[in-house]
Amino acid sequence: MRVLTRLWLLAPLAACSVPDKFLIDGGPAGDSTPSADADPQFACLGQPLPTTAPATLTVRGETRGLGEGALPVVALNAYVVGGANPFIVTQSDANAAFSFDVSTSGAPVDAYVVATYSAHLATHYYPAAPLAASYTDTLVLMTPTKLAQLASAAGTNFNTGMAQLYITVVDCTGAPIPHATVTTAPPGLVAPFRNSLPSATATDTDASGLVAVFNVPPTQTITATATTPGGTFRSTRIVGGGASLIQTKIQP
Repeated sequence: MRVLTRLWLLAPLAACSVPDKFLIDGGPAGDSTPSADADPQFACLGQPLPTTAPATLTVRGETRGLGEGALPVVALNAYVVGGANPFIVTQSDANAAFSFDVSTSGAPVDAYVVATYSAHLATHYYPAAPLAASYTDTLVLMTPTKLAQLASAAGTNFNTGMAQLYITVVDCTGAPIPHATVTTAPPGLVAPFRNSLPSATATDTDASGLVAVFNVPPTQTITATATTPGGTFRSTRIVGGGASLIQTKIQP
């Protein structure tokens, strides 16, 4: 599901989110028991997503501004993908922390969060997959000036009529993955990070796992895919993000 924010939540400033998931790697054919020597980075690669969830999940984290630090009292609205009205309306507290519970009816919830704050662009945050367990992440907002600086570093300007993506490629444990190449459909200008800024020349991720994708046509569904030394990861689907700042992750 995608439960967090419409916004570019910049993960370099935050610990990676780690939704609970089984890390399964192939033993003998037909054996779903993790092998003893399975690489935890890629042990969940190719495994099906969960089809059940606890009755209640908790989504928690903090809100931060890129280059600013903690942002308190950020408005947070959570939506089920395809829904017109938020099912959660809350805000981060005076210490920039937030926490809210999500009722699941026993199934993973495909949701996203929209974060808004004075003088900052609204950000839409999409998890890598529907939420099947409690989830923690940092939502990072930015001003139009900051987004323009990122675009300039990549050798472009951002178009307000297009989607702007901020992606972190992570492994099965939630740690950032270097040497990943990212593509999107529809395509945009892909700019992996170098030295904390998008690069006009880099072709794969550094140790931060970060990639900016500028000026993606705002179709109803955008997909983002990463190819890594461990294999091609499951594509992340962004549904209904529109012409906005979108933060998401790609995970096996």
